[in-house]
Amino acid sequence: MSKDQVVTILGKDYLIASSSKNDYGKPVEVLAYKSDINEEYRLKFVNDQLTEWNREFINKYITKHPSP
Repeated sequence: MSKDQVVTILGKDYLIASSSKNDYGKPVEVLAYKSDINEEYRLKFVNDQLTEWNREFINKYITKHPSP
C-alpha cells in the first residue's frame, strides 16, 4: 500500500515517529497511530510504500522509584 492509501484509511491523526533515508537514498518514514486502548501502531514506509508495521503496548502508568 502507498502512504496516501494508508492515511486515507486510518486518517490524518498520526505522528511522524522517524524520518530518514536508507542506504540507497530512498526516504524512510515511520508513522505512529495511537489507539484508545493503550496501543500504538507503527507503520514503516520506504519510498512511500508500506514495508512493515507493528503494534506496541503503551504503559500509561509510570511508577517512580523513591529517592535514596
